Amino acid sequence: MERASTTITGEVSRDDYDALIQAAGRLPGVRLQGMTSLASSDSRASFADQLLKQALENGRRRAQTTARALGLPKVELLLIDQRGSIHRPMPMVARMGEASFRPGEAPKPSQNLTLELNYCLR
Repeated sequence: MERASTTITGEVSRDDYDALIQAAGRLPGVRLQGMTSLASSDSRASFADQLLKQALENGRRRAQTTARALGLPKVELLLIDQRGSIHRPMPMVARMGEASFRPGEAPKPSQNLTLELNYCLR
């Protein structure tokens, strides 16, 4: 008895996801697993820009609150250390035999942005 295994990777839009599961899942010996939800590159860049803007506004607001609490009038941003944005895909597992997949059920991709903001308070 011989056994072979192979892995196929690729990207499919939410609208075509159900058709892929139905077509591939009916093939003999095919097992679907490890599906991942990814943002499009345009969406990912736009979202990263929004995260950056919100992080900078939040950092400035906290620095100003700290300066006021200390009785200091001036807040000056000295350094931004951006560790890079980390894309964390959301895994999905396709199960045949259950109701058909509805694209709206797929989890939304998530993204994290880590910044270290150094301010001078005087």
